[in-house]
Amino acid sequence: TRVARGGSINMTDATATFPRHRWEALLDALIRRGGSPHPIWAFARVSDIDEEIARKMAAANVRHLFIGQESGDQEMLNRMKKGTRVSHVRPAVAALDRHGIVATFGMIHGFPGETAASIEATRRLLATINEGFDGRPTVLMYGLGPFFLLDFAAVNQAAGVRQGEHYLDYDAGEFTAEQIARECLRTVVEVSKVPHAPVWGFVLVKSP
Repeated sequence: TRVARGGSINMTDATATFPRHRWEALLDALIRRGGSPHPIWAFARVSDIDEEIARKMAAANVRHLFIGQESGDQEMLNRMKKGTRVSHVRPAVAALDRHGIVATFGMIHGFPGETAASIEATRRLLATINEGFDGRPTVLMYGLGPFFLLDFAAVNQAAGVRQGEHYLDYDAGEFTAEQIARECLRTVVEVSKVPHAPVWGFVLVKSP
């Protein structure tokens, strides 16, 4: 506290909220000490967030979560083997709202198997995610980018996926990477027209 009075703590754990028993033990330890002296930023999954966990996070001074949701379409989440459901999103956001915790959501367009309908589902989720929390949006920001096809990823072996010489040079079925980039831009533009929707993260990023 004496070193950085106005600082914050960024937890670089892959997913702080999983496994639950470990996260609860850490939160309980912080609560016994009166909470963290600095606000905490951490990674989370929507399926790990309920009323009790949100209450403990607030008491421990966890103030901002990054949630890698990736898609608003259940079929795409299944393809990604995320282990979460779209139906988890609304209860998780409501629990965070009740305890004054805000979030950033990470999203992707273009995972192999993506369709126009699944992209639209993601767009719709982003546009409506703060409905009911209009006075103080709970999901402040979202990150959205095209899918990267990396050499050693298992999905690189999927049938119907053609990879070029670059991680953004691929054809993943219904879309090429260039088309997916255009879909990302369209999502950013359309979501920006909704006053209570989160802000695309790069709008707030400082760069040289």
